[in-house]
Amino acid sequence: MKNKNGFTLVEVLAVLSVVAVVAIMVMPSLLKSFSNAKKMLNKYDLEGVTDAGRTYIIDLDNDVLAYTYQGNNNVTVDGKVYRKGDQIRGYDLKLFLINQGGIEVTMQTLVKEGYYDKNCHYAGETVNGVVLTKDQNCHMPKNCTLKVGIEYKISADGAYYVTTGYTSKILRGCE
Repeated sequence: MKNKNGFTLVEVLAVLSVVAVVAIMVMPSLLKSFSNAKKMLNKYDLEGVTDAGRTYIIDLDNDVLAYTYQGNNNVTVDGKVYRKGDQIRGYDLKLFLINQGGIEVTMQTLVKEGYYDKNCHYAGETVNGVVLTKDQNCHMPKNCTLKVGIEYKISADGAYYVTTGYTSKILRGCE
């Protein structure tokens, strides 16, 4: 009998060809699984964005923070004129939201105000004394825009509006 300390070239090639055939058969399933996982993560990111928008509008409506008007045209709310850069709060904000059908808010605003991913920093921001040249840890582009608003009813005596819910819908740029 001959003592054999290794594998022959034919044996190695046979094992490699079997592994290659198995890999070819399994690869489409793996690629489909990765694709499905990526779609699921994107879905959860988008749900997180709409939740952040909803939380933002809740805090605005409950006067936790003020809304800074960004429009170019002056707007009159309950006899008061608001210009670009003015803060609208309280019941005036509720009237503004109802009259405007809500407001648009960008991802950059949600991140800046602390409603979405505190580790996200967009290009142009200064972090630790350094101006960033590219986005850092951001899942969504800064121009991702939502339309947020309130659902309401008129009080029983018809004197004022009562908030009944909040809306948050993605408008554009969140792909």
